[in-house]
Amino acid sequence: MIRRVIERSRESKHLQSFLQSAIDTVQLEVLNLTQVERNTVGSFHSVQDLAERYTNKDDRFGIAQMVLVFIARIGELILYVIANGSINS
Repeated sequence: MIRRVIERSRESKHLQSFLQSAIDTVQLEVLNLTQVERNTVGSFHSVQDLAERYTNKDDRFGIAQMVLVFIARIGELILYVIANGSINS
């Protein structure tokens, strides 16, 4: 699901903007985690970077997985709105 959103973001400035805003917010929120939690999340610069990191790595606390699911779901909603003509891509 997240990979589809990432791929489709190349076609939509609204989706690109959302993904950038989401990852900026996540990076700020990671600073509020405990040191142990921050260490499991690690550093990342994009949604794609975060998704690739956890393709073959254990997400001990489920933080990255949860974040990616939420971002993907909201991204899917943006794609739905674009597809139904409520906003232009």
